[in-house]
Amino acid sequence: MKKGIVPRHTANYEGLEGRWMRFAVRKQKENDFLLEALREWKEN
Repeated sequence: MKKGIVPRHTANYEGLEGRWMRFAVRKQKENDFLLEALREWKEN
């Protein structure tokens, strides 16, 4: 959230029961930003 990315839970999706996160990505630039943030998160 510090980078302006807001993950959402999947508790209201049948079969997922909140065990997964979802992200809304509309543009390639946003997708690249999300991927870089996830890489940084994984390294820490």
